[in-house]
Amino acid sequence: MRIWETDVFKAINRNMSWMWSGLFAASLVTAAIPGLFLPQAGWPTDIAFQVALPSVLMLESSCASIKNTLPIINVGWALKTIH
Repeated sequence: MRIWETDVFKAINRNMSWMWSGLFAASLVTAAIPGLFLPQAGWPTDIAFQVALPSVLMLESSCASIKNTLPIINVGWALKTIH
């Protein structure tokens, strides 16, 4: 049996897909804030909302998902190498 046919892999893949969908939706909302609510704010606000905040969302969620997923698939030793 291949790894991607196992129930554990499918569950992890499903959860990760939902996480990434939520992240992209949150990034879309975050990037739209300057255009919708702060049209005269200028480029620093645009950079903060369209680049910095979505990047922080992606990086923070990626790190959290790695910490939460790795022990499930029995490679908890990898966490020690990440830190």
